[in-house]
Amino acid sequence: MSTIQIPAQPPIKDFPAFYRQLPPAAPESLIFTEALLAGDRFGARNVVNAKLDAGVDLIDVQVSVMQPALYEVGQRWQRHQISVAQEHLATAICQTLLAGALLRVEPAPHHGRRALFACVAGNFHCLGLRMVADAFDLAGWDSAYLGADVPTLALLREIESSRPDVVGLSVSLSQQVKTVRELIRLCRLNLGEQCPPILVGGLAMNSVDELWRRVEADAWYSDARTAQRGML
Repeated sequence: MSTIQIPAQPPIKDFPAFYRQLPPAAPESLIFTEALLAGDRFGARNVVNAKLDAGVDLIDVQVSVMQPALYEVGQRWQRHQISVAQEHLATAICQTLLAGALLRVEPAPHHGRRALFACVAGNFHCLGLRMVADAFDLAGWDSAYLGADVPTLALLREIESSRPDVVGLSVSLSQQVKTVRELIRLCRLNLGEQCPPILVGGLAMNSVDELWRRVEADAWYSDARTAQRGML
């Protein structure tokens, strides 16, 4: 029987700076990356299922296999090595795999706390936030995941009406930093001491040290696992 050859991983110094803030990638992430780039959803599914069958926690699979692969896909698109269609296909494959993998996992009992997650207006890159929402769901939270490009006023109304115990916001591009700063300011202004803790994440926040402090968020996490643990 032939064995799968895992490609050598580039030295960490060759990655963008924010990669150094992430947990180590699993060797299988490279195989997963190549499957995504080839549009091979069954090959990608086999990588995920093999990790789950081996007893690896789903959130660890997301963080150590999927997240590094998606960053690599994004980097190749930025370098014009792949088309936007390939990047979209890779994202769609991961969305399908996440939905299927979640059905295999038993969540912890609900503990009564609620979380709300949304991409700020203009941010259509919602897959990472979906992973964070999954992590909270599996840890016993009641999570409301609003998805991509949520208008600021609509998001404010939802926070004010649902009163979650924590809010998580995703910011992927530099032009959205002003949007999240204003959203946080309005949330604190409208809710005062009743404003829930506000977490931020996403590529823009990962790329600039301490940017989360400048937008006056309460915390920043680079991945779903550290976000989940940070709020336990």
